[in-house]
Amino acid sequence: GVYNFGLIYLSVPNIPDTRNLFSGQNSSIPDYNSISNFSFNQYGVLLNYSNEYNENIKYGVSLIPHFYNLENYKAFGLIYNLGVSFKINANIEYLMILNSLPGSFTIWDKSDTELFPLELKNCLTYKVNNIDLFTNLNYKPEHISILNSNFWVDNGIDYSLGLKVGINKNLQLLTAHGSHIDFGFGFLFKFRGIDIYYGIGNQKLETYNMFHHGIDFIFDLNRIGEWQKLLQP
Repeated sequence: GVYNFGLIYLSVPNIPDTRNLFSGQNSSIPDYNSISNFSFNQYGVLLNYSNEYNENIKYGVSLIPHFYNLENYKAFGLIYNLGVSFKINANIEYLMILNSLPGSFTIWDKSDTELFPLELKNCLTYKVNNIDLFTNLNYKPEHISILNSNFWVDNGIDYSLGLKVGINKNLQLLTAHGSHIDFGFGFLFKFRGIDIYYGIGNQKLETYNMFHHGIDFIFDLNRIGEWQKLLQP
């Protein structure tokens, strides 16, 4: 089996705080001077184990201890995930991921508990030469929370279609479109056990658009000797 260790950092800066917008003497007139900004930051540790059941079936499990910082609110919790891939033939592969297995949670300020609902991701990939065509169909109850013993659930299904093209052995380009992402683009760069994943996307919401971007760095610690030769030839 293969063990992976990673660090996760997510941030949403400059979120407008409009809670006091109508709290002035004339509550029917908005006081725009009362609007301030705050940020949401998430920190996590990724602990992952993957293995091969046989030449056509692979599986993996992951644990993600995490910490949230939202203005003056703090939270901590743990998320459990499971993934299984099936190689149907030389060209077709199916991947099923169960995110937030039962028991995944976040506790806010040691009082309010947020339970993460099970998220089912299905990905079917068709590979030919240096081109991958893939489609995702995901089912996700948007939220389940326990706040003062009140439960609420909002179900949702989303899809996406994508294309990955291998430029050479080191570089791959990706593009995608989905029900929640207007467009997405990214690249994968691999060199001597160091992988760099970068992606950008535009999400269309009801009244405005939201721009996302992120980057992952992956280091194969089994190849430290190769890096030392590059630094000290």
